[in-house]
Amino acid sequence: MTILAKGSAYTVIHDADHANIAPDGGPGDRDALLREMMPKLGLEPGNTGGAPSRRAVAWRYFLPKAALVLAVVLLAVGAWALLCVPAAFEDVAADSGDGSVAVDFSLRMTPLLDSVTAELDGVPVKVEMLNAGRYRIDAPKNGLLTLTARTFAGRVTTYDVPVDGVDETAPALVRDTVQDGVIVLYLADEGGSGVDWRSVSVTDAETGAALESVELDEQAGSVRFPFPASPARVSASDKRGNLMTVLLCPAQSEAEP
Repeated sequence: MTILAKGSAYTVIHDADHANIAPDGGPGDRDALLREMMPKLGLEPGNTGGAPSRRAVAWRYFLPKAALVLAVVLLAVGAWALLCVPAAFEDVAADSGDGSVAVDFSLRMTPLLDSVTAELDGVPVKVEMLNAGRYRIDAPKNGLLTLTARTFAGRVTTYDVPVDGVDETAPALVRDTVQDGVIVLYLADEGGSGVDWRSVSVTDAETGAALESVELDEQAGSVRFPFPASPARVSASDKRGNLMTVLLCPAQSEAEP
């Protein structure tokens, strides 16, 4: 104990009581508050003093908040980086056959795509989606095809494809014969798509009425009909829609004096 002299009397203060007296906010109050908080935080009171326990409480309290902030920051950075990545064209191929050209292509970063468009010599053309990330364009004519992909973040990627192989040539009259008042015309299509024989017609040039006794021979590539007494028009298209028209005019015999 501690004995203090005061006048003629003595005041006795026990050491235990003196140890528990602390100013407001002193170590005693902090330790008491720490002991009160530890069970609420799921911590067992330690036997090594107040300082290690306070570090454990701080670690247990601030670590989840720091991890959450870090996760949010990483997520924001990842989303920003992902949005800044443009789409990329892959496996672009122009396949031609029968006078037509089909351009197939794929796109990477499909989930971020806003639109996929195409222009042929500055004129918009239709883009067909075959499946997720795979597209096709049926080129209507030859020229420079420009593919454009735009993401939701506004990043634009273009890709140019030269188109050469579309049939733009109409069928042609290659030769004719006239015998016994019957004319035979031979047609051919050099563009590659072939003559559309369902489109062949022979009509009167003045009235537009179809002539009679017109015979078509697809194997021989010929049109056969009686030689007309008045001008006649022969029309035929190829399978790409290119149209040919021939006007037949009977020869005028010279009048005798």
